[in-house]
Amino acid sequence: MFTLLLVAGLLFLFFFMIYLYHHAANIRDLRRFPPLAKPVPTPGGSMHLYSVGKGPTVVLLPGWSCGSPSTEMAPLQDALKARYTVIITEPLGYGWSDEPNRPRTIENMLEELRAGLKAIGAKPPYFIAGHSIAGILMTYYAKEHPEEVSGLAYLDAHSPSFYLAHREPGDEKFPAFALIAHLGILRLLSALPKSQAQHAKMRNDYQAYSVAQTEQMKAFGSRIAFRPGVMDEYRRVEENSKAAGSVIPSSVPAMFLTSSQFMALFNQQMPKEESAFIQDNNAQWRVISGGHYLHAFCPEKLAALISEFITTGTLPDEKEE
Repeated sequence: MFTLLLVAGLLFLFFFMIYLYHHAANIRDLRRFPPLAKPVPTPGGSMHLYSVGKGPTVVLLPGWSCGSPSTEMAPLQDALKARYTVIITEPLGYGWSDEPNRPRTIENMLEELRAGLKAIGAKPPYFIAGHSIAGILMTYYAKEHPEEVSGLAYLDAHSPSFYLAHREPGDEKFPAFALIAHLGILRLLSALPKSQAQHAKMRNDYQAYSVAQTEQMKAFGSRIAFRPGVMDEYRRVEENSKAAGSVIPSSVPAMFLTSSQFMALFNQQMPKEESAFIQDNNAQWRVISGGHYLHAFCPEKLAALISEFITTGTLPDEKEE
């Protein structure tokens, strides 16, 4: 009995020390990596948006559970800023933005986005380029306020129709993952040699990032992992996809830049739901060689295609890059 109590006590002390270190590290990381701009008020909390450049406005929306959008999407922002005002948005619960104080419904997220853009003085119409799950929000924005949207670029992002057909379950595991993240175990695992090797590979694959940027993304990824707002957004994918619908207003041109990695998952065939969405909305489509994070693999190429699409409303005919 004494041995069991001793082991239990040591385990408790071990995890308690990890917990203390994790939360102290979160505070340290926020001081180590200060925000790039002053967060602004929105109905759900303060939002961090980072704007550079001058010209027509391009708004960049990150994918789900992105720890530091302002860092992750910086290569694409840098590639566009010579010709455009480029705003990286950090949804509530992400990066330097507050944890949201209300549910992650599509209506709330759009209201917060519009409030944040207004608060920093941005004026529509906006050309919106979104990654991954941001395809739902950008589709909804165009549907609800077409006069504020000059165009859409789906950066390996997918339509609401796709998410309704292919959303993967898994949120039943979230409480366990949230506990692991809150205790700091994810941060501990990230320090193991295998994780360090993965981060080194990421720096090699995504050469647009410096060592410091990679460290920040790693630190902020540990900080926001499985937080309530991020988890609520995932749980509402089906609900939000239904609200977004499957129609882009005819006044809003759209293009899909799809990664070759995504196409490989579907045997080089665009899923029928996505194909129908593209055709029904007269969107243009291009396959880009690279992984899911195209904005890190080939930011200059994406910037050139976005600029061409904004200027001419068209893309080259070929579908392979």
